Amino acid sequence: FAIQIVFYGIGGVVTGILNANRVYFLPSLAPALNNIVVIASFFAYIPLSSSNPELALYVLGVGASLGVLVQFVIQIPALAKMGFKYSLSIDLHDPALIEALKIAIPTFVYIVGMMVSFSCRNAFSLEASENGPSTLIYAWTWLQLPHGVVAVSLSRALFTEMSEAVAKDDWNAMRRHVHAGIAGTLVLIIPLAVLMGLFSPNLIQLFRAGAFSADDVAYVGHVLTLWVICLPFYSVLMYLYNVFASMRKFLVFAAVNCGMVVVQCVLYSVLCDTIGLAGVPIADLVFYGGCCVIMLVILKHHIGSFGIKEIGWKLVRVLGASAIGLVAAWAVTLIIPTIGTSMVSGLLQLIVAGCVGLVVTFVLCYFFRIPEMEIVTDLLKKVKRKLLHK
Repeated sequence: FAIQIVFYGIGGVVTGILNANRVYFLPSLAPALNNIVVIASFFAYIPLSSSNPELALYVLGVGASLGVLVQFVIQIPALAKMGFKYSLSIDLHDPALIEALKIAIPTFVYIVGMMVSFSCRNAFSLEASENGPSTLIYAWTWLQLPHGVVAVSLSRALFTEMSEAVAKDDWNAMRRHVHAGIAGTLVLIIPLAVLMGLFSPNLIQLFRAGAFSADDVAYVGHVLTLWVICLPFYSVLMYLYNVFASMRKFLVFAAVNCGMVVVQCVLYSVLCDTIGLAGVPIADLVFYGGCCVIMLVILKHHIGSFGIKEIGWKLVRVLGASAIGLVAAWAVTLIIPTIGTSMVSGLLQLIVAGCVGLVVTFVLCYFFRIPEMEIVTDLLKKVKRKLLHK
């Protein structure tokens, strides 16, 4: 796996260059192709694991590393199209090295804080349950899906715009981007979080294979239901990560994060000991919520007012629309009941009722005149044009 560090590092630089030039398609596609290669490696591993276990492990190792290589290589055509030319040179006096260190040091502080948090979460969840860490991994996998698809895509595009605004000292534009990013994140993430809370058993039911039992579905689903409350705070905090990075004030973000990690780890210890594994989502809610509040106050001090009250009013309307969408989705589940713990019936209920819930929510958001709904309507218009064109 060590070779992956090289490809991840170079690939990250290439992604940054492309995003800075507002090229997003191939950088967004690259991780998906990485996953495809890794999945293929797992399928090759299964028959080999019984006949030749050592070779099977090599297949996994090489396959995973090959996936990272593919993730890097697939972006090169876009780089070439831009006219980018590379020449090998080593200059230890290059000013860019100093700039890189200025960015790397606070990032290192942030990563250390995250590693401490992750280690404590695993340790105390293991005290709460012998399957604690694996339970959290299953739930976290689904929790990351809406954030990765929606919030990351939005923040990646706006990061370029924010960086340009800071470089031009255009703080009016910066305030607009911050407002748009936070409001857009909440408008898109909250409906998904609400519906994920309702359908958490259906989502976890998709793991029903091998030794994953019906009791496991209920247990992991309960943890996911609690964790989705954190999702809007988590997504907003990750957007603020990009805001402070674009301003080159990431040390402030890292310091606040590390301070709150102490609170988070203490809560892990106390809550896991008293209420069990449910203590992890509750501790995370305090952590992500607290970090968001602190960082928003600090951000207002640095760039001035960026419309917190307006964002709050949009939040109220989105919550109202999401609540009605939740009721609509729940009503559909009564019409399409699940058959025992079948993966197929659970998936059917998830797709049909989930789509109804999202449609109702977004239609109401449109009638509530939430400007950020243009993101959804523009996407639907593009899909419609492509379908009509075909």
